[in-house]
Amino acid sequence: MNDIRLILSFVIIITITGNVKSENNMGNNMDYPKGEDFTITWFSLYQVDGEERFLQRMDLKNTGVIRLPAGNWALYFNSIPRIIPESINPEFKLRRINGHFYEIKPAINFKPLNPGDVLQITFVTQTPAIKESDMPTGFYLVYNEDNNPQSIKNVEIGAEIMARQTVRTNNDNKPVTTPESRYIENKNITHLGSEEVDKILPRPLDYKKGESYWPLDSEVQVHYPKVLENEAIFLIEKLEKMLGRKVSKIQGKSITRHTINLNLAEIEVAAITRKAGDEAYRLEIDRDRGVIITGSDRAGVFYGIQSLLAMMPVETYGILSDTILYEEVLITDAPRFSYRGLHLDVARNFQSKQTVLKLLDIMSFYKLNKFHFHLTDDEGWRLEIQSLPELTDTGARRGHTIDEGDRLIPSFGSGPNVAGTSKYYTQEDFIEILKYAHKRHIDVIPEIDIPGHARAAIKAMEARYHRLRSEGKEKEASAYRLIDPDDSSVYRSAQNFNDNVINVCLPSTYRFLELVIDEIVDLYQQAEVPLTIFHVGGDEVPTGAWTKSPVCDQLISNEALVKDIHSLPDYFLRRVNNILADRGLQLAGWEEIALIENQTGKKPSKIPNKKYLDYNFIPFVWNTVWGWGAEDLGYRLANSGYKIVICNAPNLYFDCACNKDPKEPGLYWPGFVDTRRAFEFTPLDIFKSATTDRLGNPINLEQYQNHVRLSESGKKNVLGIQGQLWGELLVDSIRLDYMAFPKLLGLAERAWSVQPDWAMIENVEKQRERIMDDWNKFINCVGQREMVRLDRIFNGIGYRIPRPGAIIENGILKANVAYPGLDIRYTTDKSEPNAKSSLYKSPIPVKDMVKLRTFNSIGRGSRTVTLSAP
Repeated sequence: MNDIRLILSFVIIITITGNVKSENNMGNNMDYPKGEDFTITWFSLYQVDGEERFLQRMDLKNTGVIRLPAGNWALYFNSIPRIIPESINPEFKLRRINGHFYEIKPAINFKPLNPGDVLQITFVTQTPAIKESDMPTGFYLVYNEDNNPQSIKNVEIGAEIMARQTVRTNNDNKPVTTPESRYIENKNITHLGSEEVDKILPRPLDYKKGESYWPLDSEVQVHYPKVLENEAIFLIEKLEKMLGRKVSKIQGKSITRHTINLNLAEIEVAAITRKAGDEAYRLEIDRDRGVIITGSDRAGVFYGIQSLLAMMPVETYGILSDTILYEEVLITDAPRFSYRGLHLDVARNFQSKQTVLKLLDIMSFYKLNKFHFHLTDDEGWRLEIQSLPELTDTGARRGHTIDEGDRLIPSFGSGPNVAGTSKYYTQEDFIEILKYAHKRHIDVIPEIDIPGHARAAIKAMEARYHRLRSEGKEKEASAYRLIDPDDSSVYRSAQNFNDNVINVCLPSTYRFLELVIDEIVDLYQQAEVPLTIFHVGGDEVPTGAWTKSPVCDQLISNEALVKDIHSLPDYFLRRVNNILADRGLQLAGWEEIALIENQTGKKPSKIPNKKYLDYNFIPFVWNTVWGWGAEDLGYRLANSGYKIVICNAPNLYFDCACNKDPKEPGLYWPGFVDTRRAFEFTPLDIFKSATTDRLGNPINLEQYQNHVRLSESGKKNVLGIQGQLWGELLVDSIRLDYMAFPKLLGLAERAWSVQPDWAMIENVEKQRERIMDDWNKFINCVGQREMVRLDRIFNGIGYRIPRPGAIIENGILKANVAYPGLDIRYTTDKSEPNAKSSLYKSPIPVKDMVKLRTFNSIGRGSRTVTLSAP
C-alpha cells in the first residue's frame, strides 16, 4: 500500500477551522451533536495508478452548535465500491464490518470537530467510482456504542463528476455522452409516418393488412368455449375499461360484425403446424366477420388478445371511447423461444406486491412468460415461511445492530432504523402473485439462493438457535442450523461477505431446505398453480468455504463419494436435486451448477460438468463479459447437452447503467446496457452482435476464432433468453421503472420475434446498415406507440426519457431525439424548460444560453441539456 500512502500524502488535507476548546462533559447524548447537525459532501476524485482504483473524499461538516468529540463515536455507512481500509487518512480507523458495510472511528490523534468546521476524510476504493450512484449511502453516527444511532440525512454530491474522472483504467476508451455525441448518434434516426409504424411489439411473424376498418363499440360480444373462460374474462375487463361499459360474454360461437370469437385449433405458422404448447395464434380482424382469435393453446389465445389490444389507435390510449376503429388484419404468429424471461431481485431492495403485479401485467402484454423471482440473498429473505418465522422476523429486517440477533446489518443505504416491520411477502401476498401471473400465462420460478448468497438465512437460523437454546431446547435449536460453529474457514465472497455460505455437510442444512421447499410447494398448490422448476442459485461460492470445518472433515472421512473439499459442491447439488426430484421438480441455477474446474491448467478455467446431464439441470448463463474468456460458455454448455437459458450480462443486465454519464444510475462491471444492447443481441450467435467491450474498445473477432459456436443440436438446447433486474440500486419502484424500461421492450423483441435477417449478414458494414434500418423502425414503434401506452394505460410507468441531442453551428441550434414521438422543448432565458416551453420543430438561431429537455406524452421530462453559443 506504499503507493497509495504516497498519493494520499500529497492530496489529503484535513481542514479544521476555528478554535479547539477543551472538551465538555460528554457523559450523555444531550452533549452530542445529532445527525441533523451534520452535512456529508462526497467527491469522487480520480483514478489511482492506472488501475480500477479510485480516490474518494467525504467532507463532514458540523452545522450544529455542539462540537463532535475527539472520541467515543463511530460513523457507519454502505459503499458498493470496495474501500481499502488502510488507505484512509491517519486521523481515522476504517473497518469493513461485512459486505458493503463500513465503520469509521477517530484515531488517537483526532481533534474535536467544532461547529462550522469541515473535516475531509479520504480513502481509495479497489473498484471504480465514476457515477453518482457509486456514492456511499446510509450514513449514521453512534456515540459510546449506546445503540442509539443518529441518521445523517444531509448528504450531497460535492462537485459534478467530469469526463476525465470517469476513466477506469489506462485502457478505458468509453466516452461520456455529450449533447453533441447524442446529436450525431441520433442523426441516422428518421421519423416514420403513423402508417409506417408497427402496431404490435414484439413484431409478429406474419402481418397482412386489410383495406377497411372494424368498429369496436358498445354492441361487441365475446364468444368463447368454457376452457377459455379465463382468457375471455381478461379480454372483457380490458374492453370495459376502453369503452366504459359492460361487455357481454357468451359461451359458444357466433360470427357477426359485432363479435369477438375465441377458439382453439392447430395453426400453421411459417409452414409449420403449431400445436398445444407452442403458444401460436391467428388474429383476424374483419369488417363483416368481427374478430376471430384462434390459439394453438390457451396461451396462444391470450397472446392473440394482447395483439388485439396492442393495435388500439394511439389517440384512444387511456380514453373512454364509444367507438374504436381497428385496421383489418390477418396475423399469424408464434414465439421464437419457449422461455422468455425477466428476473427480479427483491432481496437486496424490496419491491411491493403492487409493483410486482404491475410488472407482471406489462410482461404479459409484451409476451414474456417466465418471471424469475429472486426471493433471498445475503441482504434479505423476502418470503414468509410459517414454520421458521425468524426467516422474515430477522432475515427481512435491517438496522443498526451489534450482534444481528434480531436484524441484519444495513445494506444499500437502508440506514440504522428498523421501520417496525419486516419487508417481505406474506403467504397470502405470494399466492396472490402466483394467481395473477398464472392468469397471464406467466410461470413464476422461485429462487432460494444457496449455498452461497445465504447470509440472511444463516443469521435468521442463528437467531432461532439462540432463542430456543435460551429456553433450554438444545436439540430443537440445532434442528435447522446452517453453520458449523467450529468452522474457522476464511473466505471472501464477490460481494465482500465472509460468512454467507451455508454448511453443506450438516444434516440440519437439508432439513432446512426440505422444510422451505415443502412450504413453497404448498403455496403453489394453494394457488392451484403448477410448479415445475425450482431455482437454487448456486453461484459465486467463494474459494475457502468449508476448508476448516470439522463437520466437513468428518463427512469427507466417512462418505465414500466425497473425496476431498472440492467434492462438496457435487455432494450438495446431488442432495438438493434428490429433494427436488422427490417432489417432481427440476433443478435450475446460475451457470456454476453445471461447471467444474479445469484441472489441466488450460483455459477456460471452468468447463461443462457432464455428470449432471442425466439430472437435467438448467443452467442460467450470465458471466459472458467480453474479454474475460467465458464469452462462449453458454454455447459450450448447450453443445454438451444442457438445456440453457441465456442471461448474458453485457446485453441483458438491466440494472446496469445505460451509458457512462455520471448522473445515469446503475452498475457497469460488464459494460453499459441500454435498449439497443438488448435489441441487437443475437443469442444464437453472440459474435454477430459483438461491437465493443466493457471499456469501449472495439472487439476484434479474430481473437475469438477458437471460441465455440453453437452446433445444430446446441441450438435446440437453448430454451430462451432472460433479462435481469438485480436489486442493489433498485431502491424503489421509481428506480425499477427507470432501469427496466424501455430496455424490457428490446428483450421482448428478441425473445419473441423471429431471428432478424441482419443476424445472417456476414459483411459487417452491410450488417450495421441493416441493423440501423431495423432499429429505426423499432424505436419509432417505441416512441410513437409504446411509450404513450406506458404513460396512459399501465398507470404511468416512469421509464427513462433520454436527453436530446443538440449542437450549435454558426449560431444555429440543431436538436434531435433518440425516440421519434418524444418532444423537445427549450428556453433561452436561462429558466428550466417545462412541458409548456417552446416546442423545437426545426433549427433556430441562438445568441446566448439555451436549455433543452425531452418530454413524453404526459409532460414528464428528461434531464436538462445546456448549451451556450460561441
